[in-house]
Amino acid sequence: MKLPVVSAIGLLAMSLFLGVQLPATAQAIGTDEFSTAAGSCNNLTVFLIHRKNLDRKGQTAGSKNFLTLSEALAQKKLVINETGDVNKLTIQNFGERTVFMQGGDIIKGGRQDRALQSDLILPPKSKLTEINVFCVEHGRWSQRGQESDKGFATSYEALPSTELKMSALAKKDQSDVWSNVEKFQGMVSGRLQTDATAKASPTSLQLTLENKKIRDAAQQYVDKLGKVIEGKNDVVGYALSINGTITSSDVYDSPDLFKKMWHKQLSAAATEAFMKQGQQHVPAAAPSATALTAQLQSRDSHSQTRTESAGTADVETDESPQSVVLKTTDGKGHIYHRSYINKSAL
Repeated sequence: MKLPVVSAIGLLAMSLFLGVQLPATAQAIGTDEFSTAAGSCNNLTVFLIHRKNLDRKGQTAGSKNFLTLSEALAQKKLVINETGDVNKLTIQNFGERTVFMQGGDIIKGGRQDRALQSDLILPPKSKLTEINVFCVEHGRWSQRGQESDKGFATSYEALPSTELKMSALAKKDQSDVWSNVEKFQGMVSGRLQTDATAKASPTSLQLTLENKKIRDAAQQYVDKLGKVIEGKNDVVGYALSINGTITSSDVYDSPDLFKKMWHKQLSAAATEAFMKQGQQHVPAAAPSATALTAQLQSRDSHSQTRTESAGTADVETDESPQSVVLKTTDGKGHIYHRSYINKSAL
């Protein structure tokens, strides 16, 4: 299997993100985590991130038995309601298990579909909590079809482009989110050579993602790459390369949480890869040791860090000219989730 060459910035940022020295082949071994090139489909390559030091149950020490947002909504353990504010909703966990929600998760319904601004950890039997969201359906502010205009019932999609992730998770700019939703819809329509928006709500990102032609195109990637995790019980994350450039990466609390999040995240990546498949791209050469050192120094001297509350966790954002790294922690050193966005892929 021939894998594409990834960019110098992508390789360096991944080495920083993982905390290991990543060789130019992008198949690294570190003290606790290492990556393997798992497979390719058209212009999308998946790298799996493995963890060595797991407990007897095959999990990370201190990890939680999470429900995901999708699971909690499906089991009706979680209630999310409108507040009258575009960028704020209320949420409450009525269940017995902690719920993990990833920044960029899309929730469908209410007066407008929304996407979470950041990760959120919600404990069992939680109190009513206000959360920050972005609208991904510009213009609607009323009931849609038979859906409730007061609450949200499902979450099966995630933000499907690096540009949207950057707008929502790093810039935290509603206007930029709307702009990139429109850009995404236009690019997908161009790839399909037909209007990809929905008559029920032309501005809805969610409804665009439900377009059968888009789903069928993305499913070709998912069918081939979804199985690369089978039989690999030490995998806690992944990195993605589209058109030869590392775009993003996510590492989770445990193998169990990774497996729960895998399909939603792979589907989003597949949609982005399909959308960008026709773009001209010349893969960059592997970086030299000198280039890696120079880039490391550049990132260290220009990065900026900020921290915000995320339910019972904290989200730390470390942004440099080359990348954004987000870490969701318990405030005591345990990391639930690390997410990486490569700015050079924008």
